[in-house]
Amino acid sequence: MSLKRLRIALATAALALSLGGTAYAAPLSPAAAPDPIDIQAPDCLNSCSKTLQPGQRLVVAANYAFNGVTVQGSATGFGARFVVKRSTDGRTYTKVAETPFTTSFGPVTFSQPGYYRAAAINDSTWLLTTASLSIH
Repeated sequence: MSLKRLRIALATAALALSLGGTAYAAPLSPAAAPDPIDIQAPDCLNSCSKTLQPGQRLVVAANYAFNGVTVQGSATGFGARFVVKRSTDGRTYTKVAETPFTTSFGPVTFSQPGYYRAAAINDSTWLLTTASLSIH
């Protein structure tokens, strides 16, 4: 190897080592945990009912709605928490409505086009509830 090539190789190696320390200076942070409503497979399409144990949820999905949707729900006993989410691409959902514990939700109309998911969540620690949800 010629002396000129050796100098170029050493200069390149030195430069790479000097830049290497700053390339990974920022620590990697873990991604935020996704909301279970976003990743849970829906229990049904458009409308259904389910008895929920404490901590369980009923998730209802709808096909793409060009003119929006109307969501309605109910729950027995002390009720459930209702959440409605909307997505433009079917993957990333944004919350558009949420209630505290209640026995009825809606009917509420959402006029934006998109994919919708509604969930009834039993946040109770020991009571069962039967929830019904529909998206039309």
